[in-house]
Amino acid sequence: NNDGARVYSVDLEGTFLLTKRHQFEKVLLTTEEVLQRANIVITGVPNDEWRLPTEWVQPGSTVINISEFQNVDEDAIVRIPVPIHTVDY
Repeated sequence: NNDGARVYSVDLEGTFLLTKRHQFEKVLLTTEEVLQRANIVITGVPNDEWRLPTEWVQPGSTVINISEFQNVDEDAIVRIPVPIHTVDY
């Protein structure tokens, strides 16, 4: 149960929304649109070259990186006027 939260998944195949029936449905939103709506962002990209576009993350969000790679540019995050909380796994 996601208690009313909208849960999106973005990958190479597109953007998906988790439904109340616990299935993913493809939606026509860009990564930028999803990040601008998100209060919590979890990255887990298994690629050392990929970085979260921090300019798309809304101020006050929590960003969690669960990848073995550094998907988040922490220097860019701290320059955002309203703090973004980061958690490294």
